Amino acid sequence: MKLLRAPRNLVFVLLLLVFVAHAQVEAKTATSGKLRVATWNLLNLFDNYDEPGKPDEGTPPKSVADMKAMAKVIDALDADVLGVQEVENRAILERLNRFLKKPFLHIELIEGNDFRGIDVGVMSRLPIEAAASHRLRSLPGDHRFSRDFPVFRIRVSKHVTFDLGVVHLKSKRGKKERSDAWRAAEAAGVLQVAHELTKTKGNLGLIVVGDFNDYKTSGPLARLMSAFVDHTAKIPEEERFTFIYRGKGEQIDFVLSTQGLESSAARIHRDTDFTSDHFPVVVTFEVPEPPVRPVVPQAGNLKEFDRPLLKATDLQTVRKKLLQEVEMEGRVVKVYRPKSGASVSLNFHKDYKRAVTAFIPKLALGRFANLDK
Repeated sequence: MKLLRAPRNLVFVLLLLVFVAHAQVEAKTATSGKLRVATWNLLNLFDNYDEPGKPDEGTPPKSVADMKAMAKVIDALDADVLGVQEVENRAILERLNRFLKKPFLHIELIEGNDFRGIDVGVMSRLPIEAAASHRLRSLPGDHRFSRDFPVFRIRVSKHVTFDLGVVHLKSKRGKKERSDAWRAAEAAGVLQVAHELTKTKGNLGLIVVGDFNDYKTSGPLARLMSAFVDHTAKIPEEERFTFIYRGKGEQIDFVLSTQGLESSAARIHRDTDFTSDHFPVVVTFEVPEPPVRPVVPQAGNLKEFDRPLLKATDLQTVRKKLLQEVEMEGRVVKVYRPKSGASVSLNFHKDYKRAVTAFIPKLALGRFANLDK
């Protein structure tokens, strides 16, 4: 029996093809990278300036202590791109950025529709090439986005970009039928924008992050959730809560994307000293090329300004310092704890109308070892 032998040049070609294919796989592995995208509702990140036309006087501004606590959390997230909600304006977001040990190079915020002035924005270590607002878009049922749905095109590397949309859907305040219909209209608007975005060469697709103010299985979000990939589903179910309502953990903050984007990890960050009622979410995406992250000098804490020291009973001087950050001293005569346990008030006079009252919200109570003493 005569054995058939393959020509040497054919064997060489086959080996070469195998080698090239293997090299391509190795090259793909070597050049791929990880992109960290996060979202956080900052809970009324307001400044201490009165904005004409907006009822911002009723919202306490964030103090230096709040800013430091918030910066600590953002530093711990170590995100390349962070979508934020409930921010009054770009200036206060830039001020927060200066408290970070590793500040973001790019800050964007577009004023939206909210009557109080809370907007959504983005903090990015990667270049933002374009920003598009959809605040005037007509939605089903004669609605518009309650804040906005801005979409930012972000450059990951030389050949790779992606689009980031930040949402803060209508809250559940008011009549259920009205708020449900509004959120459903906003969800439909997000889908419209997603369909309109052209996936150009090198563009990975659309990532949508933010506070959806509803559950994944809710009626208003059903179509949106079925069309997008929910990357927070990687988190163990018992840990998958971003908001606590009446003592029960709920998930209303998500990181979604159009089909085709792959993620390798997701987590919800917990911290003992929060200045927000939401927990931030971080998702690690797999991208074809490593993100080009510019080197940023370590910033450290923003230099604190001098705060005047006032007596808690000197109401005449206090009134002249409204909307300014000050230090106060006085003797506490009563610690008032409401039945709800949502806050603590410190009175500096038997007649509370004759002195300043120090109001400590529930989120800040952990900063004090023993208020009663």
